[in-house]
Amino acid sequence: MSVIIDGLDNVIINIRLREQNLKFIIPYNTPVSELKEQIKDTNPELKNKCVRLIYKGKVLKDDKNLSDYGINADTEEEENENEELKALNSENSLKQYVIHCAVSDILENEEHNLEPQIHQNIGFDRLVGLGLSQEEVDVFRRHFHMLRNTYDMDTEQGRQLEEEWLDSQRAEVETNNSSISQYDFLVGLLIGLFGGLISLLFIQSISKKKVFGLYCGVVLNVIIGIQKMWFS
Repeated sequence: MSVIIDGLDNVIINIRLREQNLKFIIPYNTPVSELKEQIKDTNPELKNKCVRLIYKGKVLKDDKNLSDYGINADTEEEENENEELKALNSENSLKQYVIHCAVSDILENEEHNLEPQIHQNIGFDRLVGLGLSQEEVDVFRRHFHMLRNTYDMDTEQGRQLEEEWLDSQRAEVETNNSSISQYDFLVGLLIGLFGGLISLLFIQSISKKKVFGLYCGVVLNVIIGIQKMWFS
């Protein structure tokens, strides 16, 4: 199917939806809400679903445009562009971006045409959605604050401290031009969690995208081990 491009401000948006890869050629400043409608038009089964779009770890808000999140039509290669995007951009004259799509049911007490309010997890609570149980996250949090002599882990200040630590770890990895997806983080986390300190011996053979998750997994492995020793 041919697509007519009627402007130089268009970009190609690749939507990762479950097993599908949807492709849209749209202006770079398209409203997020409009892109969601196009996705639902392409997939009628999503009509009464809550659709969330995630780009670089951020949930895109309906009242924003794609350009508000750094999406532009500039065809110059970005410094931190990952290998997937480099390959995509080499195939087409238009700039390409990859946005992940998460689908969930709309709450019963919400109108079908309104998206329910999404509770944004902050701090280590973000790890629950990446495969860890709440109990494991609580253990991680408790020892994290003990090591830093902070005892306000259940306050807003405590969550902000966790958020800053996660951001600092992510920033360190991104300096190596790695773009970390939730999948990469989870794989690295599981390797570190079950491999423990031994997994660090194989760090040179592990993808840089998974290194951050591996470090978190090793730390969690050590913390759980210490806890077992204390209570055994």
